[in-house]
Amino acid sequence: MFLTMKSVYLLVLVSLCQGLPLDSKAGLLSAPHLIRVNIIDPPAIEMTWNKIESADVADPVIGYKVKVWEVQNITNTLFVVVHGNVEEIVKTEEQGIDLLSELDGAPDEIQVPADVTTAVYRKVKLDITYEVRVQAYTKLEDGPLSDPVRVKLSKP
Repeated sequence: MFLTMKSVYLLVLVSLCQGLPLDSKAGLLSAPHLIRVNIIDPPAIEMTWNKIESADVADPVIGYKVKVWEVQNITNTLFVVVHGNVEEIVKTEEQGIDLLSELDGAPDEIQVPADVTTAVYRKVKLDITYEVRVQAYTKLEDGPLSDPVRVKLSKP
């Protein structure tokens, strides 16, 4: 194959823009998709996802990491003046969903082998919201996290 100097320059420029070396194997794993998230009895969260294959046959998927966070509430206090009186309004809401990054704090993690696409999280507490994400991993790399799914178990 004949490469001109312009072709080599373009190839190097694209590599630098991506921030990856020319021989990089980044992105050989895709993110799993959570197919089903159920509450089961006794209170537990059961998760099922699709199987992921590595694009590198020399570095196959060896398992999945299921990460479970307790979603923290954020409390905001607002002071407003109504008819000359200062009133305090306290508002509590869940931390927002961020598709690009993990929640703060260390998650509980369940590891399962590559031939298993289901896991059960048993440390469920009532009235707590949990965020669940899954990632495939190989000997050399952890793949991207799945999109988050949130679950909350409340008394009827």
